[in-house]
Amino acid sequence: MLGKWARAYVAIAALALFVAAPLASANLITPGTSTGPVFAPMSLAGTTILDTISGGYNTPGGSVGTYTTAVLREPGGPGSPLDFIYQFTQTSGPALDRSVAFPFTGLTTDVGVDTDVTAPAGFSSTGTVSPSLANRDATGAVVGFDFVLSSATTKVFVIKTNATIYGRGLFLSVQNGGSQNLVGFAPVPLPATANMGLVLLGSVGGLGALRRLKNGKNVEA
Repeated sequence: MLGKWARAYVAIAALALFVAAPLASANLITPGTSTGPVFAPMSLAGTTILDTISGGYNTPGGSVGTYTTAVLREPGGPGSPLDFIYQFTQTSGPALDRSVAFPFTGLTTDVGVDTDVTAPAGFSSTGTVSPSLANRDATGAVVGFDFVLSSATTKVFVIKTNATIYGRGLFLSVQNGGSQNLVGFAPVPLPATANMGLVLLGSVGGLGALRRLKNGKNVEA
């Protein structure tokens, strides 16, 4: 028999799938496809920042820097889709060359860079490095951006989705001669594969994060 929190998760998952809205796509990538280096303009105007994470990285390849990621709600209220955004600064060592975010299985993903004059709060509008490519693996779970970042800051990378609920965990990775997992945000419900439920439960925040899901967002203390 399902426990109380497992039943709550199933109910939340069903609700999220019911209210998810279709995307008005500009750079829509489906599983196994890519786009770039030219991206259609993408605006975050009118969105609301729900949660932000900032931290540092030091990859196995010796690239050192900082990152900021946030989840935003499109205009329209609690049932509106979520956007996931990322910005990286490299301060020393070899160039950083890729970032990946996951899991996005079963969701639509519209990718690009924020082209607004003013960046969202907590992000820089003076970033200069754009991705040369954005792609999605064959399963649809992983969305990645390729770039060359050396002593500079990226523009704000954007993944617009049709998800309406999110969680936090080790859902972000940067790469340079190896990869380093970072704390980030991911859509909820997670992909409905046999063991994928364990990804959220075993991630940073774990079951406590799941228990604090409320009103369409993660409300961790």
